[in-house]
This record gives sequence, C-alpha cells and structure tokens, in this order.
Amino acid sequence: MLILYDIDMTLLETNHIGIDCLRHAGQSLFGDDFTIEGITFGGCLDPVIIADMLVLNEIDPSEENIQAMRTGYHKHLETLSKTQSVARALPGAHDLVFATASHHSKPTLGLLTGNYPETGTIKIQAAGFDPALFTVNAWGDSSPHEKPHRSHLPPVAMDLYHAEKEIRIDPQSVVIIGDTIHDVSCGKDNGCRVLAVATGHAGFDELVDAGADHTVEDLKDTEGFALLGILGPNIVAFSQPMNAMTDPNVIGDTPANHLAHTITTTVFLGKFMFLFALLFGSGVIMYARKYDHRELGDICARCGYPMKGLDGDAPCPECNCPDRKAKKHKLSEGATLWYIRCCLLLMFGMIHAYCFWYGDILTFYAISGLTALWWIRRLNPKLLFFGGMGLYFFGSLLLIGFSFLGYNALSQGQTTVDSFGANPDVEIAGYTGTYIEAFKVRFFSVLFMQLVLGIFFQPILWGIMAMGMGLTKMKILTGERSLRFYAIWALVLLGAGIPMTATGYSLVHQHFTLLPGFIWQSMAQPIGVPIALGYGALILALTKCDWARIVTTPLAAVGRMALSNYFLQTFLCTTIFYGYGIGFGLFAQLEYPMIWLVVLGVWSVNIIFSMLWLRVFVMGPFEWVWRVLTYRQLVPIVRRSSSDLPIGGLQMPSSYRALCSDFYINSKLNVRMELPSNREPVLDLFERTRRSFPAMNAFRRYKDELALESAANAQPHRWMAIRAASVRSGVVNPSNEDEMYSLHRLAAEVSPYYLSISPLDLEYIELLYGFDLAAKENHDEIAASALLAGSPLAALIDNESIKISDCQPLLGMNLLDEPGLEAHFEIKTRTKTGPGAHSAGSSSEPISVYLTLRRYDPVTDLKDLGTQLNELIERGQDLVDQYAVPNLLLPLREEIGSRSY
Repeated sequence: MLILYDIDMTLLETNHIGIDCLRHAGQSLFGDDFTIEGITFGGCLDPVIIADMLVLNEIDPSEENIQAMRTGYHKHLETLSKTQSVARALPGAHDLVFATASHHSKPTLGLLTGNYPETGTIKIQAAGFDPALFTVNAWGDSSPHEKPHRSHLPPVAMDLYHAEKEIRIDPQSVVIIGDTIHDVSCGKDNGCRVLAVATGHAGFDELVDAGADHTVEDLKDTEGFALLGILGPNIVAFSQPMNAMTDPNVIGDTPANHLAHTITTTVFLGKFMFLFALLFGSGVIMYARKYDHRELGDICARCGYPMKGLDGDAPCPECNCPDRKAKKHKLSEGATLWYIRCCLLLMFGMIHAYCFWYGDILTFYAISGLTALWWIRRLNPKLLFFGGMGLYFFGSLLLIGFSFLGYNALSQGQTTVDSFGANPDVEIAGYTGTYIEAFKVRFFSVLFMQLVLGIFFQPILWGIMAMGMGLTKMKILTGERSLRFYAIWALVLLGAGIPMTATGYSLVHQHFTLLPGFIWQSMAQPIGVPIALGYGALILALTKCDWARIVTTPLAAVGRMALSNYFLQTFLCTTIFYGYGIGFGLFAQLEYPMIWLVVLGVWSVNIIFSMLWLRVFVMGPFEWVWRVLTYRQLVPIVRRSSSDLPIGGLQMPSSYRALCSDFYINSKLNVRMELPSNREPVLDLFERTRRSFPAMNAFRRYKDELALESAANAQPHRWMAIRAASVRSGVVNPSNEDEMYSLHRLAAEVSPYYLSISPLDLEYIELLYGFDLAAKENHDEIAASALLAGSPLAALIDNESIKISDCQPLLGMNLLDEPGLEAHFEIKTRTKTGPGAHSAGSSSEPISVYLTLRRYDPVTDLKDLGTQLNELIERGQDLVDQYAVPNLLLPLREEIGSRSY
C-alpha cells in the first residue's frame, strides 16, 4: 500500500508564511507593486501559482522568470526558517503519520503536494516531521506534461513506487490524504482511494460531496472538556432549590457539604461557562473562514454561499442548491446562514428553558450571535481579545454592583433572606409534582434568569466570545502553537488562578456574614478568568501528547456532539431529580457526595454515548437536525465508510476459501467481429495490464489465444487472454474484494480502446464465479446425495440397486427485474462416463460449482462499461451469498466431510 499525504492544511499550517515569501520574492525581483491579490492557492501546484502571479502582474511567465521566483521563494523561506518556526503540525497529524508508518501492513508513505521539493521539505521539517518517513514523493514540479495539473501527480507517485519496489501497484492500493476538493478529484480521477481531512477551507460536506471515500473532521477536545465541566455547577441547579447555589446550608450543614460546595464554586463555577463561551466565539471565526477566504462573485441562490472558483455546474457545497445568482445582497458572505443558525439556536434554547430546565444557556448564546458577533469578526485580533476582556469585566462589575446593592438592602433590614430566590418549598413541591406544576415554577425562574440576570450576563458573554474570536485569529485557541507554549501558559495561569480564587473565596466568607455565597457568585466570574484560560491551555497541551489520547479521544467525541450532549445532560438530570413522567423525584433529597456521583454517571453516559454514536454517524442527532433546518434539506448523517483508516484491503464478504479448495472469478467481453491479433495492439494492452499488475509477466501463445499470466504459484494467480471474439480475464484464490475484481475492472476499462471494440460490436459481458471442492469416490453420487436428498428423486438415490453415474444439475434463470441479464448455476462432477465408470471416481479432479452471469448488449457508450460490470458484480455477489453458499456449497462440503476416506 502507498499512502500519499498533502502538506499544507493537511499535515501542517504555515499561517500564510509561504504566501508572504512568494510575495516578497516577486517584490524583490519585479518591484513593490508586485501583487498576489486574487490568486488561488488551495490545491494548486507551485509552478502554476507562480505563472499565474506573473500573468496577473503583466510579466512574461517564461521559464527564466518562473525559476527566478522559485529561487527567491526558497531563499526567503529558508532565511525565515532560521529565525522562527515557519510551520506547525495540525492537530492529529503526527498521530496519523505515526499510525500509518507503524501499521502492521507496512505501507509506504509519501507526499503528493503542490510544493516544490526544497520548500516543502523546509515546511515538514519545521512542523516536526522526519522527511525520511516519506520515500515516494510527487512534488509540484513532478508533472511530465507541458500544462501541469494536480491530477498528473498520482501516476508519477506510482511510477516512483515501481522504481523503488520493482513492482507495480494497483491504484486501489494507493490512498491520498488531503484537505481540498482538488486532492479528492486527483485521487478519484486516477482510481485511488481518498481520505479527506476537513482542516482546510473546504467544509466536511463539501469533501463528502466531492467523492472522498472517507472524511474526518478536526478534533474539538476542548469543547468536550468544557461541556462536561459545565455540569459541575449546573448539577446544583438541577437537584436543589435556587438558593442552594448561594447557601450551602440548604443542602446540609455538614463538613462534607461545605467542602464540596467550596470545590464546586472555586474549581467549576464560571470557569467552564467561560471556556464554552470562548469556544462559541472561536466557532464564529471558524465558520466564517470558509466564506471569507473566497473572492466575490456568483453566490448560491438559496444560502448565499460564494460560488466563485467552483465548477460552473457544481451545486452549492453548503445546501446542495443548483441555482446561482449575482452577489447583490447587503449581508456579507455566510451571514444568511449564520442568522438562520442563530435563530434556530434561539428556538432550541427557548424550548429547552421553558419546557425542560430554567438554567438554559443557549438562548444567551443565540442572542449574542444575532446581535454582535458576526459584524465584529473582521476586527484586529488584539482588539477583539482586549476589547472583549474589557467588556467582560464591565459586565462583571455591573453584576457585582447589583449583588452589593442586594446585600446592603439585606444588612439594613430592607429585605429578608427568603426574598433571595424562589420559595424553596414551592420549588420542591413543583419539581416533584406533575409536569404542569413544574412548568409553573420553571416559568418564573426563566423570566428571572432572562430578564433580570440577563441584563448583566449578556455583556459578560459578549466579552468572552470576543476574546475567543481574538484568540482564534491569533492561532492560540485552534491548537496551532507548540506544546511548550500551552504547557507554560497552563502552568502560569493555573498557578496564579487557583491561589487567587481560593483567597477571594476565603475573604468573601470572612467579611460577609449574611449570604456570602450570594456575593461570591458574582465575584467568582472575573476572579476565575486565569483558571478558565488555564484549563483551555491544559487541554490544548494534552492534545499534543500521544500518552494523553486516552483522555483527549473521548473528549473529542463529546465535543463533536456538544449540542446533543447538552440536551442529554438535561434529560438525564431532570429524569433523576424531577418527579413527572419517568422521573425518580430526588429533587432536594441528595447531599453533595451523592450529587457528585450523579455527575460522574452523567459524564460516563455522555462519553460512552458519543463514542458509540460516532462509530456509525458523522454528527450528533441534534447537530443533524440543526443542519437540516438550516439548509432546509436532508444532509447525510450515516458514515460513508466503515473503516477509520484506509489501511489494508477490503475484507471478502464471505469466507469462500473455507468452503472450497480453489475459488476463482473470470470475466469475458464477447464481440461479434474478430478482434485484432497483430502484434502492436495486443502487446500494448498486455503492457498496460502489466503496469497495474507487475506479477503478470509471462506471455503465452496457445492454440486459439494469446495470454498474459502470473506464475502458477502466485497468490493470487491472474491471467488475461485474447481470443478471436473475446477478451477474458481471471483471478484464482483472491484474498480480499480488491483482488477479486480489480483485474476485471481494468480489462473492461482499457481493452475496448486497445482492441478497437465499439458498443455495436460488444455482444455481451460475462462474469463467472467458480468453486472447486476436492473429493474422492464417485462425484455424481456426492452431488446427488448432497443436492437431491429430500426431493422426489431421493428414492433413486437410496435404492441400493442403482448407482448414480451422472448428476450435473444446470439451472438457468432470466432475472425478470433486469431485462437482458441471464444467470445460471451449474455443477460439474467430472466423473468418467462409460462402462464401469459407476464405481470409479475421478479423485484428481474436483467437483466444481459455477455461477455465470451474462448481460447482452450491455452499453451504448463505452464509458458506461465499468458501471455495468460493477452492477454485475453486485448482483453476482448477492446470488453467491444468498443461494450458492447455503444451497450448493455448504451441502456439498458437508456431504464430502461425512464420507470416510
């Protein structure tokens, strides 16, 4: 197997350093007016990119000028690499390279990239990859054609593989891993398999629609960590009256409860909400990038997706709409979809808040997205971060001021403790009663949360989300910095934040004797910022450590299903604590230690559910609903491939070799006129076949045919033969599905062109499945006993005065649901006939079971011949598995095994 990696945005990210070096090269050669605006980089080859730059600047794209640009580019990048890191590995890239390099099948690794070799090597070294791992490399200057294109590179890589291994490789054994639709198309155009990684500008759905065999997304470990952590403080709101969040004595005046309350409010309170909101802001930037990076031009008529640079007949990669229109709307790219998404999130949040749990956060997130976030995404990242921090602290000060006003009124006797929050007795009665009773209590709690606290809370959220946007644009929150960077910041932030928070908690409880928890609730937000950022740095550091995958992999699964898991937490907690429906009604009955056991249980369910679900589906159920409603059309949810890594061959659908001594598949293209038998076309066809199957190196001339074969003991043994009116091919004892059919597909694809076969000349295409079973004694008796026992002919078989001398059933079928398709099962016993043959078997010959499928006049266009063969293969596979194996092979094998030799 040969695995070919793309470089930019697949293995690594250069943060536009490579593009800047190209610009500098052009400016140093041709002046400061040299521009690269409007140049397309993704999926293109460096020689083509440079030529386009020269044409854009009205400079002759001569070989001399292209070489001068190449030299300058290399010089600038090499100089820069000596003083700073010019590339960093994308999350999971080192893991994937390690996994493929160490796989038991020992695949060959290589690069398939638009980069020049000298600049590409600098990038992969800077990102921490060993260039020696990649031994078969097709670079941007490797195309042998005058007009180079990415689709030319896979054959170059396969030729290099042949030169290194001295064997030809089947294109189906080549896997290309890349991030653009160009990586997908260049692989599929050359018969290779493609693993698409949605780490570049192309979205997940866009890569799926492009035809990738398997598509994976970037990891989101931090989001999963934040989602699980949010349940820490939320569990009190699920399980206790509202005033328990500020007064631990409501749960129980015991040391254990006070300790648990201290840990909850210092370690969890506000930190994971902060982190989750930070990631929501980051998501705005990540979502906008696939729109903002494209040039303006035609847009999708339905969702506003910019279509410039896409094929003229291609549907929208976002919503699959085929229609386009000129860009005339006032909203920026992607705004339409963004506001639809936020409106849907607001709807989800309102339903969640009023119908299930008053502590909903989605409503506030949706309002943030609708009011400000989209319009500020293009601001300077430092302005976003520090401006967001200022807004956050402003909102926090408002909340602290509100808390002090309430505390002052309490201390002066103007109000009582009972007025802080709803009446606990009313809450307990409501949440342990019917759904209607719970709804009445929840309704007023939601109004308080959204209309009173929301006034102070919304500026806090705006600030956090703006900080997340800034950190994302600074390449910090995306995991693009080094392990050392995140580890240092985690140590500094947690080292400063934990003592600061603990000290603040202690001082509040020393100086505020009346409801100190009420004051701490508002002060914990700003004081806990270093801890929240430290948590994020810690998780990002862990994603870069191989030993931490036992932690980060489950968190990644939870994060990819964040919305579904958020709702799952609500369902589980309300079921445990509320009394309606199937609820257990444990509201206000558990103390902190038991409450935390519930938290651990819910976390476990989140993780297990996420990992099991994502084995089958590409996204969570509510994420799918959100996407369907956004695009107003069904989108795929089931994974298109069952394998996580495209390593190793496809397994056979049934263990045919366990049922027989030899298993083979033959195909035939039968023509009405004689085929050419002169030297050139035949040898050209055989040479083309040998390039794909190097072991087929023996040329044979028989009485009626010319043949190309592999050695008789080769595994599998392959052959191709040309007769006067047919082209035949066969494979004996294949070990997997790829080996079963790859030669036949090649024969159907190329032989019509080498041998000048036209659709009018093609009479039929045939596929034969053969199974040989070794047996002694009389083969006809074995066949009769195995296949006719229990039939009306059984009396003949059981009659001791009769010896069966010929039993070779032939069952022909016209498949009515497919006109023109014939099939027949046939048993060949090969027992000698004539006098005395009834007592003598032919033990040197096997019993053979054949299934033959034949389609007459299969195509009107030779391009469809491969499709017809695949349909024949699919139908043949079904007939073998449903009829041949249970009704022919198994009875024959059992009968042979029951006889003692």
